[in-house]
Amino acid sequence: MTYEEAIDTALLLIDSEADDFDEGLYPFYADTAQKMIAMHGKHIKKIHTITKTTEAEEEYILTDLITDFYKLVSIRERGKIDAVEYYEHEEDNKFTVAITGIGTFDLYYYAMPTTIDSTTLDIYEFEVPIETHNAIPYYIGYALAKTDDVAVSQMLFNEWNKYMSIFADEPKVVQRKIIDRYPLKNSTGW
Repeated sequence: MTYEEAIDTALLLIDSEADDFDEGLYPFYADTAQKMIAMHGKHIKKIHTITKTTEAEEEYILTDLITDFYKLVSIRERGKIDAVEYYEHEEDNKFTVAITGIGTFDLYYYAMPTTIDSTTLDIYEFEVPIETHNAIPYYIGYALAKTDDVAVSQMLFNEWNKYMSIFADEPKVVQRKIIDRYPLKNSTGW
């Protein structure tokens, strides 16, 4: 879904025209929705490669090295299955990692989408997984309508929350019926 399609759908949901709201709000709300999905729902998974040629302990500041870095998932040496040993720390909003060993390492991480602004509006297509795109107009509609129509806004916010609960990567609770089990009788009768 593109940015323009999301705005059109949001305006249809709240039964409004584009002129009813400040045009500067649209990219902000679309960007907020997409980033909330990327942080708390369906992550954007990416790989960054680092090649180490010396054994000397090298630290890499991932927040400087990778512009869309959000969260480190794992580090693996190219061609090997096991994760490698690494050390990480975060201070002053800089995420630093030190990899032990020599070789080519793949850093698997969660990424943040590109910010939606006035320069990207016409051609912007959401970067979060495609199955999450239908939720974005609900957040935009909620944010636009919350000062005008509280009932519609609450309905759209409920839909947004329903989508976000589906997108969550956390394990779901499963209920199963408890089945009574008795030990089988053996030669003594029990």
